[in-house]
This record gives sequence, C-alpha cells and structure tokens, in this order.
Amino acid sequence: MKNWIVSEINKDEAKRIQTEYGLPPILAMLLQIRGITKREEIEDFLQNDSVIASPFEIKDMKKGADRILSAIDNDELICVYGDYDADGVTSTALLYSYLETVGANAMYYIPSRETEGYGMNKGAIDILAEKGVKLIVTVDNGIAAVEEIDYANSLGIDTVITDHHQPTGKIPNAVAVIDMHQSDCPSKYKMLSGVGVAFKLVMALEGENCDVSSLLDNYSDLLCIGTVGDIVELKSENRVFVKRGLVNIQESDRAGINALIETAGIAGKKITSGNVSFTLVPRINAVGRLGFSGKSVSLLLTDDENEAMSIAKQLNEDNNERKEIEKNILMKIDEMVKANPHITNDRVLVIDGEGWHQGVIGIVAAKVKEFFGKPTVVISRDGEEAKGSGRSVEGFSLCDAVFACSDLLTHCGGHPMAAGLSLKSKNIELFRQRINEYALKQENMPFNACNIDCRLNPALISVQLVEPLAYLAPYGAGNPTPLV
Repeated sequence: MKNWIVSEINKDEAKRIQTEYGLPPILAMLLQIRGITKREEIEDFLQNDSVIASPFEIKDMKKGADRILSAIDNDELICVYGDYDADGVTSTALLYSYLETVGANAMYYIPSRETEGYGMNKGAIDILAEKGVKLIVTVDNGIAAVEEIDYANSLGIDTVITDHHQPTGKIPNAVAVIDMHQSDCPSKYKMLSGVGVAFKLVMALEGENCDVSSLLDNYSDLLCIGTVGDIVELKSENRVFVKRGLVNIQESDRAGINALIETAGIAGKKITSGNVSFTLVPRINAVGRLGFSGKSVSLLLTDDENEAMSIAKQLNEDNNERKEIEKNILMKIDEMVKANPHITNDRVLVIDGEGWHQGVIGIVAAKVKEFFGKPTVVISRDGEEAKGSGRSVEGFSLCDAVFACSDLLTHCGGHPMAAGLSLKSKNIELFRQRINEYALKQENMPFNACNIDCRLNPALISVQLVEPLAYLAPYGAGNPTPLV
C-alpha cells in the first residue's frame, strides 16, 4: 500500500520565480514545490557544475591530509582500506589512483563480504602489518572501528578515517576522523557519500588553491557511480558530482567503464543517472555480493582494454547469478508469508532463513519493503550466528530502531533508510519483538509514499511543456523524476 501525496504549490511564489528568473512555468513550479526558491539555490541547482565547498570545513580534514602528506614524503606504505559496494569500490579507486599519481607508496585492500564482513577487521590489519603498512586510510568505513583501530595503533600503524556513516557511540582513536556526522563537525553539507568524502580528501591533499574543475575532469566518473550507487540525495555537491560525472562517463577514457558500458548493453545510448543506477552499479556491486570486490577496483584502474573486458564480462555473469539467488530467496519468503500471513502485521517486518546468501539480503529487504510498504529486515542464519540487512520507508529511521536493540546485537550500523546488523541466531525472535516495541512507540508509522508533484490538465501537455524538465536532471534520491 502507498500513500498518494500530491505536493502543495504556492502559485504566487511559482509565478514570482518564473517572472524574476525568466524560467518556463513548469520549471518554476517544480522548483517551488521542491523548495528551491532563493536566487543562490536556483543558480546552484540549475547552473553549478564545479563549485565545491572547501574540504577544510570538515572536522579533522587538515590533520588527515597532513598525516598522508607526511607519509608520501617519507615513502611510508599507505593502504587505502575500502568497502565492497559501489560506493566503497569507487572511493578506493579514486583515492588510490590519486595517491599513485602523486608518487605515493600505496596499495589498497577490500575485505571479502563473505569471510570478513563490512569494515576493518583484525585479520586484515595483521596482513597489512606483515606487508609493512604504516598508514591506513579508510574510505566509506571506519567510524565504528574502535577496537580495530586500537589494535592497529598497538602494531604501530596510524589510521585516517574517512566515512559518511552515523557514529554509533565512541569515536575511534585515529590520527584523524573525517566524518561530517560527528556532532562537532562544522561542515555545512552533510549528505556526501563515501566517494564524496574521499574526493574532499583529495582536494585537501591538493591544498587551499586546488583546481577543483580539473579534479572533477579526472574523477567525476567515479564520483558519479559511487554517489548514485549509495542513493544519497542528488542536491548541492552531490548534484555537481553526478552532473559532471554523467558527461565524463559518456566520453570516458577509462577502459573499465567503457567495458562495463558495453557488456551492460548501453553502449551508444545517452548515459543518465537511471542507467548508472540500474545497469552499472548492480554489476559493480554483484562481485562484492558474491566474491571479492578487488576485481571491481581493478576494473576501474586498469588501462588494458583486454583485461577490462575480461573483468567486465565476469561482473556481468556475477550479476546474473546474483539475480537468480535473489529470486530464489524471494520465492521462499513468499511461501513463508502464505503459510504465516500474520507475520506481515508487524510494523517492522523481520524475516529470517537459514543459509540465505548474505550478499543479496539487502536487495531482498528492499523488494519486500517495497511490496508491503513497511520497514523490513532480512536475516540470514548460519548456525549459531546471523547477519541481517534492512531497508526503511521515508520517515522511519531504521538505524535508530536497530540501535535501540543494540544490546542484542554483536554489530550494527547504517543510516535512516538502511541498516546492517549481526547477532546470535537465538536472539532473532527477541530482536523481532524489541524492534517492533520500538516501532509501536512511534505515534504514526509512515507508509511507503507515492509523491506526486502536481496535477496537470492533459490538454496542456506538449513537447514544449516537457522539454524544460531536462534542466532538473540528473534525477535520483532527493530529486526524483517529476511525477504528475
């Protein structure tokens, strides 16, 4: 079930925007509906393709950049420690590529989703110590790695954290913690993806007078894929990254991206945020869900067209396998619901199964959430241990709900619309009860919404009416395709 919500329009304000800025009526109306009404907001939204705020607004950015520059000067081995999804993979490729360009002694590490799980782990730190790593720079992870960073410190390895996830408690004892969601971080814009934070770090490494436009020329393709893949709002700086990135991808000289486009079947087509989201991102994600994401990083870094095509074909096969696994789990959930329809009465659906592939349960949770219109957590049991992934509806912070049950969990993290967790299998039923007790305390539980911009008289629809909508692109989270 979905709530149909038709946006309220202030016709006088829309008319003012139309007249004052010389915009087509429908464009002025949609800007007003989306709350973009001031001159600086309108100019930023419609015209900005290179202005990015100083990275030094972000807490600890200078400390982090100084430590990395010192490591470069002293030829210390730096490891970029990433994550296995599209945001983590592009973050890793971006920062490693930059470090290689400036002559740093650098390597990268992507943990296996299946055997290591998300974020830093002590086994990986041991491997890096054996290789002689003196500085770990995390991208798209690290804010929750309190014990792991203490362990790295004990081995004489410094850490610079760059992350965009919500802190869950104690801040790790790293050289620098670069995460805009720290309560005392003064940065104005907080909604960057992991790759966006990594780009800000590169800006800081370039110094106060860095050439942002040139950096965007080099890295906006990676920024676009990671930003779209992490479903952060396409406003402000994220909008700049994606606007520039779509042009860059269309004219890419990156062998891996060209190979990915060809194997995905969109060669020769206009690259939009939609086909980045539904064709490129799933292929990059698939290898992390089923295997080792190092292949995806290699794809984005290689200059060898034959190697790029070989990896891209493998990613395509992995994506097809992922779809089949996902389909089988959804069939099992359908059977469970038919046998026990009462389970859909809960405010938060918690569905578990033995041996479900942990790499795809997040996608499954998203599809179940969409079908039932309720926040959903799907949990895979593996004997005594279990891991879960959840997706929420707008207006219900799933990470807050999960954190409220943290005493039952061995690990948790995420943001309002998505969360991951680990727990003992014996605690699943208690977790189901507790998260629903939390949800019952919410006065009004939100439904999935179908947000409609406005009603239009069909007689008014014409090509001339629709053409101005192109100025609102790229579309995505926070800036959806207009719906009338």
